[in-house]
Order: sequence, then C-alpha cells, then structure tokens
Amino acid sequence: MSAFIVGSTGLCGNLILKHCPEYFSKCYTLSRSKPDNSDNESTVILTSKDSSTWTELISKEPIDQPDTFFSGLGTTRAKAGGISNQRLIDYDLNLELAKAAKSKGFKKYVLVSSMGASASSPLPYPKMKGQLEDDVIALGFEQTIILRPGILLGERHEDKGLLNNLAVKLGSTVRGTFFAKYAGSPTEAEEVALAALKSSQKKYEDKVVILSPDDIINLAKE
Repeated sequence: MSAFIVGSTGLCGNLILKHCPEYFSKCYTLSRSKPDNSDNESTVILTSKDSSTWTELISKEPIDQPDTFFSGLGTTRAKAGGISNQRLIDYDLNLELAKAAKSKGFKKYVLVSSMGASASSPLPYPKMKGQLEDDVIALGFEQTIILRPGILLGERHEDKGLLNNLAVKLGSTVRGTFFAKYAGSPTEAEEVALAALKSSQKKYEDKVVILSPDDIINLAKE
C-alpha cells in the first residue's frame, strides 16, 4: 500500500514522512523543495516550486496501490502576508490536492487541522480550518480522519512570530500538568505524526473520525 504526503517540509508533515516507511511499502511526497527525512529507498520525492502544478503532478504520477493521503500542509498568517494569502494555501491548495487525491483513487484522507476548527467560528483561522474540514468530508473518501492538535511543540527551522513563540514556550512549561487544557492543550509534533499514521491503520466504524489533542496523545502512545 502507498501513502502520499503534502506539507512534508513542515513540522508535522516532515515527521509523518520520517515514520511513513514503518507503515507503508511506498511513500510519495510533494513539496516546493526536498524535505528532510526523505532519504529512504521506499520514498518517492516530487518537487515543484510552483504549487499550481501540484494537482497535475499527482494526477500524472504512477502510484502503486494508493491508500492514504496525508496533509500537514499549512502556513502562518505572518509568512503568507495576511489571512487572505494564508487561505490560498491552507484552504484553496489543500482542497484542490484533496480532490486530486480522490480522483487518483486514495481511499483514506488524513488531515492535520487545528483545535477549535469550526466553519461557524467568528475567528478567521479556526473558521478557515473548519471550512476545509467540511469540504474535504464532502468529497466522500472511504474514510476521513481529522487531527485537531493543540499548540504544536517541536523543533522548528524558522521563527513563527512573537505570539506563536510565546504560546509554544507556555505550552512546553505546562504540558503534562493540570493547567495544560487551559493553555491550548500542547501537543508534540511527533505525537501528531504517529497518531496520523497509526489512525490510518485502524478500522474505524465511522466514516469520519475527529481526534482531539488527548486522542492524539493517547494514540501516539499505543
């Protein structure tokens, strides 16, 4: 069975790629540049700096037994230059890639979303994430698995901004304590990656599965 990963140069996606060969016979990754953790004989690396070509690359790439499509794709508002530009990646590109995955025959779709995601949220970021979840679910994969981690902890290669850095520092301090749930339910990126991969191997009765921060942490420990 084969897996396909987008967002593999990001914090969670790169760790999904790292552990992917433990769960799938073939792992495909598509990004703007070569990701870390990709030097494995079972990994096929696709790169294009022009993300508008990505759906075409997926459609043309011969894939052995397509099974699970993973998305850890996303950016920050600061890096994108505003919420409207962030939406082009976090919503528009993600949805187009999900459609390409469905057309390619992938049975499962695993999305790294965000705690609090809701299309009815008055806040732009969780609203955008909720809209993406709803529209991916509407595509009708055999199974859609959505992970909603809290504040993501892990080694980052770039500065995510003052507020994000403060949130991560606070999350690292209170993780594992009574106060964790009041501080954004901090979740290690490694836990998200392992939960994403392990959930893809499970046989859930529900067609749509949503994993909370606690679900993610517990599943990663299994």
